[in-house]
Parts: sequence; C-alpha cells; structure tokens
Amino acid sequence: MKNKLISGFLWGIGFSLAAALILNGMVFVESLFHEDRIEIAHKIEKFQVLNSSNRIVTRDSGSSHLVISGEVSSLEFEKLSSIKISAEVRNSDGGFVDQCFNDLALPEGAVKVSFKITCMDISSSEQFSSYEFSIQGLYGKFI
Repeated sequence: MKNKLISGFLWGIGFSLAAALILNGMVFVESLFHEDRIEIAHKIEKFQVLNSSNRIVTRDSGSSHLVISGEVSSLEFEKLSSIKISAEVRNSDGGFVDQCFNDLALPEGAVKVSFKITCMDISSSEQFSSYEFSIQGLYGKFI
C-alpha cells in the first residue's frame, strides 16, 4: 500500500512537471510570433502648416462645433508611425478657450499629411479669434 502511494505521488509530480514544461514552451513559442512595442512620444519642433482653415459646423440637431482642417509637413514624419496634432484655441484677449486634437496614422515615408480637428466645446466664431498648432510624434520601438 505504501509503495502504491509513493508511486502515485511520483506519477503526479511527473505529470505536473511535464505540464509546466509544455505550458512554458507554448508561451515561449507564442512570444516569437508577437512583437512587443513601446510607443515613444516626442514633441516635433520643426513643422510647417501648409494651409489651414476653420468653420463652424451646425448639425441637424442644432448643435454646432468648430472644425479646423489643413495640411502639415515635416521631415520627421518619415520616421514616425503616427502623430497627434493639437490646436490651442484662444479668444480675442489671448485667453485660453480650448485645446483640441486629432490622432493620425502616417503612411510609411510620408512627409505631408492632411488633418481635421473637431472642437466640440466651441459653437460660434465669436468664442475664438486664433489657434496655434503643436505636434507630438509617436514611433514604436520593438522590445
């Protein structure tokens, strides 16, 4: 009886070790097929807004919002996977009104991209007088 108990215990340990090895092997093999990326962001200092325009859009429901659209270019775009373009909106006194943004995926090798930013909290042209752009670039680093 004692030998059967020891034998059963050893069989259990053997199966547990085998299962653990198989699971670890599966995790390792799966990691070979998945690329882990760390997104690294930085502010783009050198960019050029080629053109931009704004308009107040009114929906059928009666709500309205500011839409800023245009094109922007930078040589740094070639190295990036995406950008976040922000517009800081100011009133006629220079006071802060809102900050709106749009995330854009960049085609490989692009140096120029079109954008459209929607500011939901601005409903009339009297609420703002100017806006200033800033761009943050994202690129992925494989680990």
